[in-house]
This record gives sequence, C-alpha cells and structure tokens, in this order.
Amino acid sequence: MPEGESRNGSLPVVFCDFDGTITKKDAVDQLLVKYANPRWQALEDLWAKGCIGSRECLEQQIACIGHFTHDDLNAFVHDIDIDTDFIPFVEYIQAQRIPIYVVSDGFDLLIRPILERQGIRDIPLFCNRMTLIDNRLSVSFPLGNPECKTRSGVCKCRVMENVAADAHIVYVGDGRSDLCASRKANTLFAKGDLISYCQQEKREFITFDTFGDVLREIKQRGMHVAEFGCAVR
Repeated sequence: MPEGESRNGSLPVVFCDFDGTITKKDAVDQLLVKYANPRWQALEDLWAKGCIGSRECLEQQIACIGHFTHDDLNAFVHDIDIDTDFIPFVEYIQAQRIPIYVVSDGFDLLIRPILERQGIRDIPLFCNRMTLIDNRLSVSFPLGNPECKTRSGVCKCRVMENVAADAHIVYVGDGRSDLCASRKANTLFAKGDLISYCQQEKREFITFDTFGDVLREIKQRGMHVAEFGCAVR
C-alpha cells in the first residue's frame, strides 16, 4: 500500500488524471504540436525547469494558437485515442458503486468531446476551461488556488479534499501534474514520469501500463464499497 494508512470504514473514491493517463497521448501537447507557433516549446522548457507554473505555461501556450475553427476542434478530438481498457474499468467501478472523477490540468473543450465520443458522459470532470469564440481559443482557470505551490491551473489537492474528505483515495496518474495529488492517495497507480517522482520521494505505488492493469489490481484487492463497511452515498 502507498504511504498513509488506509482508513477503515472509509468510502473508496477514484480519481483519474486525463492527459497521458486516460488518453494514449497528451491531448494539449498534440493540440500545440499541430496548431501552435514554435514558441510553445520554449514555454514548455521553462515549465519543465520550474521557471513558470503550469497555469502560466498553459495560458501562454494556448495564445500561441492562431486561427482555429469548430471544424478544427471536431477533427482534432476525433483523432485522440483513449486507453481502450478505460471503458471496462469505468463500468466495473460504477457497478461497485464507487465514485469516480476525472481531475485534469487540461481543458474541458477537449476532454468532454473525447470522452463523449467513447460514450462516457456521466463522470464528473474537474479541469480548466477553454472557449472558442470568433475562431480564437481562450482559457480560464476557475479551479486554481493562489496558494498552490506548483502554480497549477487546477489545484487537484483542493479538489480532492473538497470531494473526498475522509475517503480512501485511489489515484491514477502519469506525470508531473499528478505529483501533489498523488501524495493524498491511499492507493496510488503510477506510470510515466510520475514513477520517477515517486521513486525520488521514496513513496510506494503500483505501476501500470493500461487501465486493464489497474482493474486487475483492484479486483484482486476486492475493492468495493462493502469492503469498507460503509453505506453508499
């Protein structure tokens, strides 16, 4: 088990990152590669070095995208693939009556249609906002936190504290934006860069490649509401 004791009697709650976790590739990065001017990569380098936070980075990167239409948006989201094991994972979690949320530092204008194209419409989503007006993209960060040390667009820690206070948190993630949130997890599934971050902090985690791996582990642990001795809320 990851650091932190499992709280007996606590309701299990699942949080999943989106870009690179649910999707096979980071949707925001793919958007920038296809439509932004080259300055976006310099901003990415500044973020990777810790010179700017992800909120500032994302805001300036999206500004690097010029003329952009609804047809561009529809074509783009159609080409973003998700982990094919995510759908059976969601079906199992919901069948067990375990709450599941998507929490992402990405954007609703991309995330919602990508999920809806796969028939996924009923999972609550916490993320940044993006609008398309007069063929220009603009962004806002309603879930930001001025006290967030990582200066993220979405303060995942605050979201989790508000949604899942006193719960047994299962977190599934893959990268830097998941680091702070992963520290709140009782059961942590990690891949990609998140593995190296957790290794540096000497924190326990379960590696995964696909949601099929996550599902098998959860089934082996017999994780469902009844196990935690609590009524469904």
